[in-house]
Amino acid sequence: MAYDANDEQEELIELAINLPFWLKIEGSSAFAVHGYSGSLSIVSIFRDQVAVPGLSVLEGGRLLHDDTNYIAHSRLVARTLVTCPKEPAKRRPFLFYEIPKIAVALSNLVINAARLHLEDYILRALAGPHELHGVSVKHLAPDGTVVGQAEHSTYVSAITNDPLVYTDVQRGNFSARIEQGLEPHLHQLLFLDAQTYRLKQNPRMAAANLSLALESELFFVLTEMGVVVDHMEDWTMNRLAIAGLRRVFGAGLDNPTMWGEEAVANFELLKRVRDRVMHKGQLTIRSGEIVLDLNVEADLERVFDAFTDLGDLIIKRAGEKRGVERPCGCSIVK
Repeated sequence: MAYDANDEQEELIELAINLPFWLKIEGSSAFAVHGYSGSLSIVSIFRDQVAVPGLSVLEGGRLLHDDTNYIAHSRLVARTLVTCPKEPAKRRPFLFYEIPKIAVALSNLVINAARLHLEDYILRALAGPHELHGVSVKHLAPDGTVVGQAEHSTYVSAITNDPLVYTDVQRGNFSARIEQGLEPHLHQLLFLDAQTYRLKQNPRMAAANLSLALESELFFVLTEMGVVVDHMEDWTMNRLAIAGLRRVFGAGLDNPTMWGEEAVANFELLKRVRDRVMHKGQLTIRSGEIVLDLNVEADLERVFDAFTDLGDLIIKRAGEKRGVERPCGCSIVK
């Protein structure tokens, strides 16, 4: 929400952000993230008593590949200026929603720095403020004097009153997979990772994994349908979708007569997503008259819908060709 500049004021705040795990590094530096900048300190908060399951004492040791807070957790202490409405009735809700956004953005900046440069690969980016173990806020005068403070709720975005209901189909598929020991195929795992990145508000990685999932599914279906071609594992997604599917169905995904206008448009969109995201790291997608910004959840959802609709259609046609409802359980989502 935008405000008139005359109705805004700058406030100096200090955030104490408790991460759900221990970074095993301490120090101070400047920071810059999402339009905010300031000073940052990283400190370790050790438990009075080690909470490692099965251990009462951990004398001077540490856990390998540790993504827990059994021994300690890291606290980020950051000072930054926030521009917010002067009017109290508007200032409070603005800060209520803006502070968690700052906290998550800064946390993920630090976490990804640890993953990339400290090789702490077990760590993961946060999906949202509800994963933080609390954020406290101090409001400061220009000289650093504390003029107000509060504990900030980080669970607002994670609370829903919607009932949790699973359909009989969901329950049946869940039980059948466990009973039959059905391990997910690679394209299914890539799709699941794409959904996880989507929840973690990382559209670039969500789109990248979705592109890989489609390429992997195409190769899987062609293999299951008995297509054997030398070096097919080296084929691009476009070649798999056109030359590959032509070998099975007589027409590739560039043929609207066989697949329908919507399927061809969905494939063209997904191909554009792959090229823009995987090759250039860009999130603005142009496909025909469509322009999408994958930073916008509704636009990202449209790409996921295109993927699911296209995947289900390919699975359906393959099943019809083989005379079975679902060939080898190769559906992306079921």
